[in-house]
Amino acid sequence: MSDRRPHGTARIRSDGRVGSAHATAPDASASPRRVVGTLIVAVVGFAVQQTAVVPAVHDVQVDLHASPEWASWLVTVYLMVATAATPALGRLGDLYGRRRVLLAGLGVFAVASAAAAVAPNLPVLLACRAVQGVGGAVYPLALALARSATAGRTTGAVSALGAAFGIGTALGFVGGGLLAQHVSWRAVFAAGAVLVAVGWALSLRLLPATRERAGGGYDLIGTGLLALASIALLGALTLVITLGATAAGTIGVFVLAVLAAAGWVWRERSVGNPLVDLHILRRRPVTVANLAAIGLGWALFGSYLVIPQLARTDPHGAGYGLGLDSAAIGLLMLPIAVGQTFAAPIAGVLERRIPARLVSAAGLLLLALSAVLLALDRSSVPLTLVASLVLGVGAGAGLQASSAVVTAGVPADVAAASTALNSTVRRLAGGAGGQVGTIVLAAFAGSAAATPTFTGYLVVYLIEVVLCVAGAAVVAVFGRGPGQ
Repeated sequence: MSDRRPHGTARIRSDGRVGSAHATAPDASASPRRVVGTLIVAVVGFAVQQTAVVPAVHDVQVDLHASPEWASWLVTVYLMVATAATPALGRLGDLYGRRRVLLAGLGVFAVASAAAAVAPNLPVLLACRAVQGVGGAVYPLALALARSATAGRTTGAVSALGAAFGIGTALGFVGGGLLAQHVSWRAVFAAGAVLVAVGWALSLRLLPATRERAGGGYDLIGTGLLALASIALLGALTLVITLGATAAGTIGVFVLAVLAAAGWVWRERSVGNPLVDLHILRRRPVTVANLAAIGLGWALFGSYLVIPQLARTDPHGAGYGLGLDSAAIGLLMLPIAVGQTFAAPIAGVLERRIPARLVSAAGLLLLALSAVLLALDRSSVPLTLVASLVLGVGAGAGLQASSAVVTAGVPADVAAASTALNSTVRRLAGGAGGQVGTIVLAAFAGSAAATPTFTGYLVVYLIEVVLCVAGAAVVAVFGRGPGQ
């Protein structure tokens, strides 16, 4: 089915609003199979580099003489920058063409990966990781391009890209651990740069130009305020450990984060072309789904830091832990990716038989169960593997169902905006959750060089359980759309 429209007609933009479109048809000579195949390569490379750093965080920490709370920025700063970059690049894709913006995102990601491989110190490495976050919109842009190329047959394309993302995530965990253990953490970023560069080159050569454009402008101020609020929050949480919660510097950065967030909310509610349309929060299913997304993001992304730290701890000295190296930790994280990949399509099938809100609630309860299993696990590799698998299944089901819940009963012209807001909330919660987990463990360690007591992990798991169970209750009870 062609996406051809007369010049000047309205179209639904990826930010959910209606705007004018200039001309229009995608390249008719483009083979949908070729487009999707190219996007699969790009998505795999992107997903690999996104998770390959997880098992290598400790190696970076030791090599660059960093504290745990600052080393954790390797995961959290990426999420915080991606929080603002994902809706920003989506909007730029509407204005200037998704192929062009996808290429820019992949290019920035590849260059930042190469620079990270030769970073001389932690600040430079974190800066490179932050720049990688700008490429955080690669996956949603790839989905949009696949839908455009396979109009009328989008299900298979979306499923293929979802599987590619899962495969890349799994390869990232395993490959990152192996490279960090047997070569160097620098090889993790170098290999990622090569993979993403291959995806960029293929996309440049094989993806057709997209000539459809949206009307309106770009909210640069809103982008800046969201990025500032996210990074300031991350910085303030980190300063709680390095300076203390009552230090003037810590309080000042917290105030900056609050002011930036308040300014962003005001900006998004008043500007004509917002980065994220907050007016959709007036719809109950949208609000409920975003409240539930807090627990999902917190538990999923927080586990990227907490599980590796527990797994590396020497059980003989601490009384808990698995005593694993980076390669083994990568394998330990593998069930998360496997569970997530297989649970998502199963959840999609279940949504045809039972309300999506119940599938979403079940996913959150599985996330809570994984935290309970980890709390029971002091030194068991099999139990940790089971907990990781349960975590992945819960995340996969929750992510799949949240898209249905957040768009339940809303008009088509705001469905994309609802999804974009949900993704923003989930990433922001993930970054905050990862950093809070690191801070809690540091608080129970007593000093930067000490190993935290297992009570610290219990507190981290308790926070996850409370957030996930509360989210499950909210979405199950209040997540009904009109007529449900």
